[in-house]
Amino acid sequence: WVAHGIASTLYGKAVRVGSRHYIECDEGIDLSPLEAEIDAQARMGRSLLYLAIDGKLAGFLAIEDPLRPECPQVLKQLEELGFRRILMLTGDDERTARAVAGKLGLKEYRSQVLPADKADVIADLTAQGCKVLMVGDGINDAPALSASHVGVAMCDGADLAREVANVLLTRPDLSGLITARLLGRATLRRIHINFAATMLLNSMFLAGGLFMILTPGVSALLHNLTTLGVTLNAMRPHLPGRHARQLEAA
Repeated sequence: WVAHGIASTLYGKAVRVGSRHYIECDEGIDLSPLEAEIDAQARMGRSLLYLAIDGKLAGFLAIEDPLRPECPQVLKQLEELGFRRILMLTGDDERTARAVAGKLGLKEYRSQVLPADKADVIADLTAQGCKVLMVGDGINDAPALSASHVGVAMCDGADLAREVANVLLTRPDLSGLITARLLGRATLRRIHINFAATMLLNSMFLAGGLFMILTPGVSALLHNLTTLGVTLNAMRPHLPGRHARQLEAA
């Protein structure tokens, strides 16, 4: 059962391990005997897996998956760089998702989302006119990574996630998102400047030739100097000062 759980047998007994939806809804097992303990663990932001043997709840596993230390700062910087909506998609239940979103300062999140549902969320956002960047590192994230405009995977993520992603962060650090965003913006700015400079200067040289202000030789020389200048500007290895300082801070 993809993203639901595992069904097996042990010493002749039916064993089920998986999400709440799988154990409670699909298998029809009552979780109420441990509801108080489940609620306490979920409110601490822990992911829960449930264990059932022969149709009865045997216990649950509370897994604490610590947040990446740079995550809150990266989310703040992404908002400053123009990301209008940041949405967390998770297969955990509502209480766990709410606790994690609170720690990150996120306003939007979706809980108990299956892999196919993640892709549907991406499709809905795209239909609303959003350009979607999806960050994921697990097998369950692969459909959403493939459906997004830009899929970003972590270098320490699952093989399938890395295969379908458009961008692979070479370090296990979300700060690479900031670096990529700054590089992309600075690169586009340089392209626009070079294009505008080329059009303006070549138009001036053409007008100078048409009105006999410039000789053909001078026009050719100025044209080639413009091409050389634009090429050298495009080849500059470092970002402009303000962007370079932001990169160093990131």
